[in-house]
Amino acid sequence: MKLGQGRGIEVGYNVQTAVDSQPKLIVATDVTNDTRDRDCLSPMALPANDILGSPFVAVAAVGDYHGEEVKTCLEAGITPYLAGPITSATAKLGLFSKDNFRYEQATETYPCPARAAPVSL
Repeated sequence: MKLGQGRGIEVGYNVQTAVDSQPKLIVATDVTNDTRDRDCLSPMALPANDILGSPFVAVAAVGDYHGEEVKTCLEAGITPYLAGPITSATAKLGLFSKDNFRYEQATETYPCPARAAPVSL
């Protein structure tokens, strides 16, 4: 497996599993030398769906997020739940992203997250 970012190669495997949440039994597995999980969602969810039947809900980590994989699951009647990756450079630049802002319905505003307390005008 490539370790990424010029760190070399190491003997290792990436193991994927699909688990039925009720009896906690493994229903599908796969082992690969690919270090990325981004193409693993539907290859695990589709066989699990065949075993468990629809409607099926898949829960995965942010590393599994890939638009085509999500689309494949949705087309098969599988509802995937996973966080989308944060791709904005704003955090690296020390700026706020849209996730830092919360809508306040009472005032119909988005208060600045840098302010410790609301400012009265």
